[in-house]
Amino acid sequence: MQLSDQLKNEITSHDKKVEQTRELVKRFIHAVCFLSKQELAFRGHDESSTSINRGNYVELLKYTAEYDPLLKAHLETSTVFKGVSNRIQNDLIEAVVKSLLEEIKLEIKLANYVAVLVGEITDVSNTAQFSIVLWYIHNGQTKERFIGFQDVSQNRTDPEIAELIRQYLTEFDSNNKLIAQSYDGAASMAGRINGPSRKSIPRLWQLRLLGLISSENGKYDIYQKQFPQIEFSNLLSAYGNHFEEVRLRNELTVFYAADDFKEKNSFELLQIMSDKSISTCFPQLSKLISLICTIPVSTALVERSFSALKRIKTYSRNRTGEKDYQIWRYCQLKQIFLNKSGKRTHSSKGL
Repeated sequence: MQLSDQLKNEITSHDKKVEQTRELVKRFIHAVCFLSKQELAFRGHDESSTSINRGNYVELLKYTAEYDPLLKAHLETSTVFKGVSNRIQNDLIEAVVKSLLEEIKLEIKLANYVAVLVGEITDVSNTAQFSIVLWYIHNGQTKERFIGFQDVSQNRTDPEIAELIRQYLTEFDSNNKLIAQSYDGAASMAGRINGPSRKSIPRLWQLRLLGLISSENGKYDIYQKQFPQIEFSNLLSAYGNHFEEVRLRNELTVFYAADDFKEKNSFELLQIMSDKSISTCFPQLSKLISLICTIPVSTALVERSFSALKRIKTYSRNRTGEKDYQIWRYCQLKQIFLNKSGKRTHSSKGL
């Protein structure tokens, strides 16, 4: 009987320690996300116990501990795992980035189409940085996801960069979903990933395809009398393998006759089609609207990642001859975190 009670006490004590450890790790993760979102450096010049400034990560935990008895007791008494070493910081950053990337992969798995946006910039250490952003539709919302930076200083040839992009697309299971490419400073890359080079001019094709669902100047009334065959042929010539021609034509005919769809821009139509009952009735039309909204109109999304890199990897944070992977990691984390938490909005006067 005594042994049974002792075993129960040990199990209870173990479960309590596990729960406390989980709560502590949550606090460490929150500190990582806060510093990344605020674009603050993690490490300090002197992180020894006698230093008056041990770096933002450690100092943030110390500040939080003033109002958190559990964290305070841990930092004061723990001798094995405190969670403040540079190795633990890097492991936490890697874990959070990996978790976010896995969730992005799940979103892309449910998306019909994906567009890839690529750019290149030379950072403060004179390193050529390749940036890639994926654009897709998820739950009726356009999503822009920064995937990462890659050092391409050693080989900046078109075949090498094309292979790098293919690797990213394969990792995110997007090869068969790619419908548009947009390059900033890499015009010669057009058409090297898949399909004809015209897909590297997304703005032109989006404007052409928008004619099918644009209600400007009473076009729907005109389309009821005369089907827009030219615009329809443009769609089939570029993306015909994604649609059932006869069914799409029939759905568009019904679409032009319905008053509910008039005076709606493409993103408003996307919201309407997010209703499963409507998308079930108009599966081909839903795919068409999703395709049009997936085609990017500029490379501004990539430029934002460059702006973040410039703010984070500065002269004072760069060591000569050192590959500062930590800056790369939390720059990546910060950008994904902001894009994930923010919602992109579109003007009703827009597309």
